[in-house]
Amino acid sequence: MRTVRVIGNVEPGGGQLSALRLGIALGRRGWDARFLAGSATAAGVELFRSHGVELEVYGASRSLQYECDEGFSTWLAARLGGADLVHAHQFGAWWATARAAPAALPVVGSEHNAYQWPAGPPVGELRSALDRLDLLFVHGPTAREQLLALGVDPALLREGRSAIGPIGVMQPALVPARRLVYAGRLHHEKGADLLLEAVALLRDRPPL
Repeated sequence: MRTVRVIGNVEPGGGQLSALRLGIALGRRGWDARFLAGSATAAGVELFRSHGVELEVYGASRSLQYECDEGFSTWLAARLGGADLVHAHQFGAWWATARAAPAALPVVGSEHNAYQWPAGPPVGELRSALDRLDLLFVHGPTAREQLLALGVDPALLREGRSAIGPIGVMQPALVPARRLVYAGRLHHEKGADLLLEAVALLRDRPPL
């Protein structure tokens, strides 16, 4: 099985790490997985290279997570030949892939976060791309609600599940004191600032 995984914007995020880990796991099972990206940070590229995976980047000067770029679509069209399946992660990726992929090639999309449209939802582009997708995996309730509000057929949507398995933690009885642990990235979409503000409102604040 020859698969191509297209990512709108690559940075050291959970969705990208999940795609990387899944691609590596499929490779161990004999699946040929190739990674393409519309835009990428230096840290994102290094994340892939540190795991021995080469990432081919279109090189847009801005993040293509939520944006449509016809040049990206044209660039992809020359790189999807011979693929049996394309998985495009983030709207900018599956919009471009929907335009670039041959008619007989299965295209699956996915989303991890709520949509943060730069200038409102591009309804026309969104619907035309959705018409081309075979399935769209949505990993959060907000993104699902946003899509349904735009008239997306519920039959197209599937619940997304993490490719990262359970992580062992200490049993609660072995933890010496109550505490809050934040294990996410310090990114505006992750809400670390909201957590700190909420902790400040607690009367009996646990250590952070």
